[in-house]
Amino acid sequence: MLKAVSCDKFIENGQPRGKIEFKKGLNIIRGGVRGTNSIGKSTFLLILDFVFGGDDYISIATDAQNNVHEHIIKFEFEFDGDSFYFYRSTGDYQNIYLCDVEYRPEAKWTSDAYTEWLCEKYNLTLPDLTFRGAESRFIRVANRENSDARKPLASAKHEPEKQAIAGMLKLFDMYASVSERQTAYNTAKEEEKTFKNAQKYNYISVASNITEVKKNVERITELDKELTELSEKNSQGLLELTSLQKKQLRELTDKCSALIIQEADINTQLRAIRKNKDAGKKKFQADYDELIEFFPDVNIDRLYTVEGFHREITGVLKSEFRETEEKLELMNKLLRAEIEKLEKEMRSIAEIPTVSEAIITEYTRKDRERETLKKANEAFYHNDELHEVTLEQESQLNNITMSQVMRAQSDINENMKRLNDYVCGKGAKIKTPVLNVTDARHYELYTPDDTGTGTSYKGLILFDLACLELTRLPFIIHDSYLFDHIEYDRVSKIIELYDQYANKQIFVSLDREGNYSAEAQEIIKNRERLRLERGGRELFGWSWSKED
Repeated sequence: MLKAVSCDKFIENGQPRGKIEFKKGLNIIRGGVRGTNSIGKSTFLLILDFVFGGDDYISIATDAQNNVHEHIIKFEFEFDGDSFYFYRSTGDYQNIYLCDVEYRPEAKWTSDAYTEWLCEKYNLTLPDLTFRGAESRFIRVANRENSDARKPLASAKHEPEKQAIAGMLKLFDMYASVSERQTAYNTAKEEEKTFKNAQKYNYISVASNITEVKKNVERITELDKELTELSEKNSQGLLELTSLQKKQLRELTDKCSALIIQEADINTQLRAIRKNKDAGKKKFQADYDELIEFFPDVNIDRLYTVEGFHREITGVLKSEFRETEEKLELMNKLLRAEIEKLEKEMRSIAEIPTVSEAIITEYTRKDRERETLKKANEAFYHNDELHEVTLEQESQLNNITMSQVMRAQSDINENMKRLNDYVCGKGAKIKTPVLNVTDARHYELYTPDDTGTGTSYKGLILFDLACLELTRLPFIIHDSYLFDHIEYDRVSKIIELYDQYANKQIFVSLDREGNYSAEAQEIIKNRERLRLERGGRELFGWSWSKED
């Protein structure tokens, strides 16, 4: 259990407060009799969350970070009679330091390592359950995103309800069978997704719908007939070809086609080279008499010089054209030799020397088309099969989830009925809050025919107490805002309920105790661990909400 918390910046009337000690059962942070604000009640509860591995003290209590600046929170746990000392800085908050009794650091732990240690010490090592996954849902402090009374399982505002429901089952140790089915569902879903992605990126050809499947079947029938006819035209009978031979023919045809395309490209380049090679600059020296007649001052020698330069350039270009042409001719020769080699292999495959190249090519094309259509249809049905498997796994997952949820829901609702009778009076017949999980993705906590704010928060408190009683949950934290709209006599009974959980820890901030029953006031007095008030008794000894 948490035994103590201290900080050098905790001040009371100008002096350090010393360590704040806790006990099993109810631990109260007590505010002013008139509900004084901005004295540090919620801030201290966020510090407790910080002690238990949370980060909201850093992200939510920004006013404390800005005004107190970096500070160190020291804390002590006790398990099985042994004490453990730690500190955590608001600066280096990603790490927690294991210390000796004087808070001298002995080891640095990550947040994950620390919360795993807490999980073990608090005996929360249940399948797929983390310490924060268990506790964060039940730490209800102002400005944390889990104050929606209709969604008590949420650890954060936008957490999917499916995840919140799974979190409840983990806490109730009812998740093992769900986890197995979840794994099977995830596997089926991933296989379906992988297959769809293969279609999306054209790795797999697939018929898009049943109409296309039927058209493919018709075309396959036509191709079977055409292939039979082709084989009958050949004296060797292509139908005697084995599947391996057919595969070899397809592969050879593909290679040959690719080489023929390359050969065509090279021939195109050769034609362009030969055309450009013969197209030099025309001579202009033939007759300059007419030019001199119109331009008597023209420099004839300059014209001859320019013409000579053009001849030199043309010679260089012709040399380059000739070199390129030779290379292309060599490549063309090699390609032609390879094409002829492949054609020879196709003719000789399966020792069918009389099979014409035209028949081989046509047979291979039609056989490939048939195989492609068959695979497209097979892929269509395989896609359906994968989807059906996914749906079946999802259905089984929902069924096993709901069977476990119904057990937990029944236990919680039965417990809340007993707690509600205690708070409201059994004879009053006040309707009880109800947890209603409609399916594996949707749930709600509500009180039938009563949507009042006070009633909703009363239901939230009773829900937490029911879970505290029914599970291994070691503690809950409740801020004073939960009580603001609840009738005083019912708050008094809730305080009495809190005091009954002697083997666990409940941390509660309360104020306006004068409005509660004498029994509740006595409990508040006896369970007070920290008193906060204005005038130097704020958590850090001053209020930064005041203007200078």
